[in-house]
Amino acid sequence: MVLSDIEQDVGGHHVYGSLEEVSDKYKYSHRDFNFYRRLLDLFAKGQDLSLLADTKRATGNGWDLDKWKFVPIAHRMYVEQPDIKWYIFLEADAYMGWSNLLDLLSKFDPDKPWYLGATHVYGDVAFAHGGMGYIISNGAMRMLDTIWNPQNIARWERRTAAGCCGDVELAAVLQEAGVNITGIPGLYGESLSWFEWDEVIVQFETQWLADNETHYVYRDLFHKLVKSHLASTRSDWDNVSRDRVYTGPSGLHGDEDRRYPLRSKWGGLSDDEKEEQRGELNDEQKKDIESYGTYTKETRWDELSDEEKEAR
Repeated sequence: MVLSDIEQDVGGHHVYGSLEEVSDKYKYSHRDFNFYRRLLDLFAKGQDLSLLADTKRATGNGWDLDKWKFVPIAHRMYVEQPDIKWYIFLEADAYMGWSNLLDLLSKFDPDKPWYLGATHVYGDVAFAHGGMGYIISNGAMRMLDTIWNPQNIARWERRTAAGCCGDVELAAVLQEAGVNITGIPGLYGESLSWFEWDEVIVQFETQWLADNETHYVYRDLFHKLVKSHLASTRSDWDNVSRDRVYTGPSGLHGDEDRRYPLRSKWGGLSDDEKEEQRGELNDEQKKDIESYGTYTKETRWDELSDEEKEAR
């Protein structure tokens, strides 16, 4: 099942609405749904929904809606497909190594209450981080369904309105049903931006399954995809580190080709420039455009104007 903010058909596939089960009193009055209400209005009028990403045509943004989706999506999937052994939740920017996952799940009984994921803690709630993917067994879904009633839903929605995150709320609701998280290895939230990950990993996994009978680990990825690219020396390279930047006495990096963050106005770009940039935007940049109409891009020193250099 594919779920998004609005129920519609896209490219021959049905997309289910992720907010259908949220009470109308929140959807049509709460500030978190300002963006959603504008989205519905544009959709009803047959207008281009991408306008919301390019302009300030609605207060709020898609991120405000995120925390409201986790609990309704879980129950919606169970109602639509009550006989599934495992319900696997993935966001659009995540990839799951299916052969490894199936090997892992073969060690668990889906009729028992399992809630599997990368364990994080918020307050007194241990939860599976939503961005890394998580898995709920049929047994756990049945237990959730036993406490699914109007009184509990109203209480959960009040808590969601005051809370921070949907994955935390889902864990809290599952705890009420008697299901606690079990941490599993191999789920990571890394940004592997040094190659076209989606195409390369699919090719790697397909070939691996043809040649091997066991699951693969990071060692195998390293030897196959990285090792051949290593060299004793390499100039002008980026190790994708985000924790430290070493600068010279002037405060500027010694390498003038080093990338510097530059805040730019999205509305100042032409349609062609926007189309070119869209494929390179990460989630944080998209959120900034939705919220502020600006985004931060990495720019070489020699691409900055004199005024921009002076400001640094």
